[in-house]
Amino acid sequence: MTNTGIITLSKGKYASQRMEFLENHAPKLLADFEKSGYLEKHLANIQETVAKYVERAAEHYKHSDEYLNAPPDVKCSPKVRQCGII
Repeated sequence: MTNTGIITLSKGKYASQRMEFLENHAPKLLADFEKSGYLEKHLANIQETVAKYVERAAEHYKHSDEYLNAPPDVKCSPKVRQCGII
């Protein structure tokens, strides 16, 4: 992964949530990451890992009985589209 890729990934939704967690619940760890220069790489790793997990979970859900037997209006709801399931 290039340095540009790391910086881009470190700005994603899950990276932002991780940053908020570190700020509010682990400020010493955050300071250590910043001091060592590891913060951007850590946030990029979190973003990439969680995004892949969510993508796999959504793909798995599309094949579940719950989804397959759901009425069409539920499958096409804005919430489902927002999650990227369809």
